[in-house]
Amino acid sequence: MIDVRKCSYILIIFLLIFINANSSPSAIFHFSNDSSFKQIQQDEITVRNLIYAMLKRAGYTYSKNNYKVIFKQRGISAIITTNKGKKFIKLVEKEAGKNEFFNGSRASHYLPVIQSEALVLSDDISLLVQPYIEEIKKDKGVLIDVIAEIENNENKKESYYPLFKKIFEQMYGLTTKTLHYKIAKAKNDEFYFHRVQTQKLDNVEGRLESFYTMSKVKLDNEIINWHKLVKKKWVIDGVAYKETLEDLILKAHNNLNPANKRLIALSHGDWHEMNIITDILDNNKLNFYYIDLETFGENSILGDSVIYLVYNSILADYINPKYYSNYLNKRNKAINFAMKTFSNKEIHPAVIVSEKYVYMDNVNKFGTNKVRKEIANLHIKLYLEKVIKLAEAKYGLSIRNEIEEYLKSCFLLRLLGVYNLTEMEPNDQVKLLGLIYKVIGTTENNKNIPFTERFLDAI
Repeated sequence: MIDVRKCSYILIIFLLIFINANSSPSAIFHFSNDSSFKQIQQDEITVRNLIYAMLKRAGYTYSKNNYKVIFKQRGISAIITTNKGKKFIKLVEKEAGKNEFFNGSRASHYLPVIQSEALVLSDDISLLVQPYIEEIKKDKGVLIDVIAEIENNENKKESYYPLFKKIFEQMYGLTTKTLHYKIAKAKNDEFYFHRVQTQKLDNVEGRLESFYTMSKVKLDNEIINWHKLVKKKWVIDGVAYKETLEDLILKAHNNLNPANKRLIALSHGDWHEMNIITDILDNNKLNFYYIDLETFGENSILGDSVIYLVYNSILADYINPKYYSNYLNKRNKAINFAMKTFSNKEIHPAVIVSEKYVYMDNVNKFGTNKVRKEIANLHIKLYLEKVIKLAEAKYGLSIRNEIEEYLKSCFLLRLLGVYNLTEMEPNDQVKLLGLIYKVIGTTENNKNIPFTERFLDAI
C-alpha cells in the first residue's frame, strides 16, 4: 500500500531542491523611480542622488560623497566605500542590468568572473553592486593595460604572454564541453544578425541600414552616395574582387541568420580585452576575471572569436584611440602608444570611381602593431583553429566551408557595424574598406586561402 503522506513529503523535498537549484540569486530589490536611463546620462547630481537612494534600498550606506562618477558609452560607474566594504557600482538600462546579474551568476559556474552581489531595479534603470578587488589597480587592471606594458617593453613578453595563453586555453576548454551545431538564438546575435537586418527583408532597421542609407562615403577626393557605392565592384592594389559590397552584405544576412544551423557554445558573448581584468602587473600571477557579463550564455562561438580578433587588432590598435578614446576609460599608456604608431598606418591612396568600379591603389596592409599581431596569432592558434578542428571532428569536414563563410560575414559586421565608417577621415574609410576586401573578398587566386591566414596577412 502506498503511503500518501510519505510520498507528499518526498515530493515537497524534491520541489524545494528543484526550486533552489533553478532560482535566481536572492539579492534583488525594487525601487520606485520615474527617471529613464537616457535622462540621467551626464546629469551627475541626479546620478549621485539615485545611487545613494538605490544603494540604501539594498542595505548599503555610505557617508563620504567624494567618489568619482564615470560616464561610459552604455553605463555609469563609481567606486564607493560602503558599510559593507568597498564596492564597484554600475547604473545601466534595466534589461542590461538584469541580464548581467543573472548571466553573471550562471557564468560563475564556468569562468572566473566578477559576480554582482545585489541588483536594484527601477522602471528603466538597474543598479548593480559588485565586489571591489583591491589588488586590481584602476590604471593597470584591464587586459589592454597588459598589452600596453608589453608594447612599451617587449622584454616583458615572456612574463605576460602566458596570461593570454591561459585565457584562450580556458575558453577552449569551455567550448569543448558545450559545443553544439544547431539552430538556436545566440545572445551575441545583437552584434551580428540584428545589425544587418533591413526593413525590406525583416521589417526591422538594423544598424547598417541606419548608419549608411543616407550616408556619403569619402574616398580620397571622391565622394559617393552609399547606395551607389554598394553596387560597384572593386579593384584594390591591382587585385580585382568579384563581389560588390551589396553582395557581401546580403551574404552576411543569410550566413548570420539564426534560422540556420551554426556552432553554438557557452561563452562571454562580447569577448575582448576591456572585459577582462587582471592583477598580473602587480604580482605576476596569472589571475584574470571576466566582467560585463550581460551577453554570457549560448553564443555564436565563431562570432565571439571574431569580436576578440577585431578588437585586438583593429579597434584597440587604431580606431578607438584615434576616434573613441573615451571608451578606453583614460587608459593613457595604451592610448599614447597607439598614437605614437599612427604614422605606421598612414596611407596615401589614389582612388578613381567609375560607373561600375572603384579603383584604389596604395591601400597596403592595415599596419597592426607587432605585439597585437602576435596576440592575434596566439588567439588563432590556441583557440580559433582548435575550435574549427573540433567542429570538423564532430560534425564532418564538410562544415569547413560554412565556417569560412560565417567568419567572413562576422568580420564584415565588425568593420561596418560597430562604428559608422562615413564619420571617419577619408583615408581611414579607404583603409577599412580595403581591409574588408583583402580579408573576405573573392579573387581568382584566394578561394582556398583560409580566413585566418588572410586576416593575419592583411593586418
